[in-house]
Amino acid sequence: MWIYIVIYMLLFITSFCDVYPKLKRYNIFFIYFWVVIFTLFRGLRWGTGTDWSQYYACFEKSDWSNIFSYYRYGLYTELMESGYVFLNVLIKSLFKHYTSFLLLTNLAVLLNYAHFCRTYVPKYPLMTFVLVLFFTPIFPVRQDIAIIFLLWACYFSINKKIILSLFFVFIASTIHDMSVIFFPVCLLFNLQISITTIFVLGIVFVLFVNDAFLFSILQFLGGLSLGSVSEMSSMYFENVNNEPVKVSLFRKVYTIIFLVMFKYYYEKKIDFPKLLKEKRENASLEFKYWVRYIRRSMMYRRVLNFYTNGYLCLFMILLIAAVGGPLSGCARLMNFFWVSFPFCYMIVYSMERNITIQRRLLVIYVVYSLYYFFKFDIFEIDALYRQIYFPYYSVFEEVPYQRIVPW
Repeated sequence: MWIYIVIYMLLFITSFCDVYPKLKRYNIFFIYFWVVIFTLFRGLRWGTGTDWSQYYACFEKSDWSNIFSYYRYGLYTELMESGYVFLNVLIKSLFKHYTSFLLLTNLAVLLNYAHFCRTYVPKYPLMTFVLVLFFTPIFPVRQDIAIIFLLWACYFSINKKIILSLFFVFIASTIHDMSVIFFPVCLLFNLQISITTIFVLGIVFVLFVNDAFLFSILQFLGGLSLGSVSEMSSMYFENVNNEPVKVSLFRKVYTIIFLVMFKYYYEKKIDFPKLLKEKRENASLEFKYWVRYIRRSMMYRRVLNFYTNGYLCLFMILLIAAVGGPLSGCARLMNFFWVSFPFCYMIVYSMERNITIQRRLLVIYVVYSLYYFFKFDIFEIDALYRQIYFPYYSVFEEVPYQRIVPW
């Protein structure tokens, strides 16, 4: 356990380079320092993720002849996504060993996280990067590789380049089927949903939505989707654990508070007429710096709106999974939206000009980050993940390899 605590705590401590002016020049260095450290930490581990043995088998057994016909659980069971199989075959052909696959995919994931942290929150990229690593899986697997392409899909959607956005969603869906949820996401998440609308939707959801209604919608959407996606959805919801996802009242409350805060900043804190007035009153401000400031403010506004809608979607998925039954399987969709909170929170922190409020936001950053990490990732991790994460076995150690099902 201590290797996890030490690495993540050092990661957290270095994030304060973003806060202190004398240390701020080191923030980019630390971002890429941690990219290297976490690439090695994740890529050199013997087993990663709940389905690691399946992924290892895919790497060992796939080749150029079965990219479109590799069965995940044995002959004629479930087809593995062709894009993921292609990636395995390509890396195996070039570098031979599965550790190379883990190192390269983890490096790609981390570099993309770093890039979008610097793009969306240029004032505090290191703090944003730290939050992203706290909120995303300790050991990324297939779904997290797909998220690389979904991040680019969201970026192009925010910038109104819809064709490019949908193209990247398509690429992501060849890595992980559930990525198809981002086809409507990239089309709709630029909509401006007011706080009032959110409360109305919440009341309607609580009063009228039940598990039978939601499951019928999912079955309908599964029927509309293409071949393997529909097949995968049916198999998954038929075999998923029926235990509901536990959602405490405290978690519901703080999620709603953050959601309202993000919407408030989007609607109230970026006022372009006020910015124009400030420009007229401050004639000494150079035009090029003012234009840069306006562009950055517009970018903040678009990104904050998009990912606040993503955070709302995450919360709704959490409530749906808490219904239980087959719908508990929806919890897996939350992985696609975890980055919504780091991006939104750090944009809000960047936008706040009042020093007192900004300090309070910094305190919340500290308390919530530590709470989230210790509560959900280390000390109260469930028995399944304890078996996977503890102890930490590297590829340099002798570890008995066992498959959980035959292929």
